[in-house]
Amino acid sequence: MAKPLEFFFDYISPFSYLADTQLPALLERTGAGIVYKPILLGGIFKASNNTPPPAIPAKFKSTPSTRCDGGAFGAPTFFVGDAMFWGNDRMHFIEAALK
Repeated sequence: MAKPLEFFFDYISPFSYLADTQLPALLERTGAGIVYKPILLGGIFKASNNTPPPAIPAKFKSTPSTRCDGGAFGAPTFFVGDAMFWGNDRMHFIEAALK
């Protein structure tokens, strides 16, 4: 039986949306189930003492939780069991962990 995939996301992050567009094919290939976990990214930033990209002047010029205790610090964050994966460019690692 495939492992479940927990998807922690906030659509204020375009990377959460991009990751979500890849999930149907990944779930079909792995047979995994998914648990969608909406988060408030601002709350994650505050709890982890992180600064949102728009609040960093240099970044603002270059580019137009419940699981925070588990190490989540941004979105999208995925958990397969206790293994955490961050970013929509980690889908191949997530797929390997689900198989």
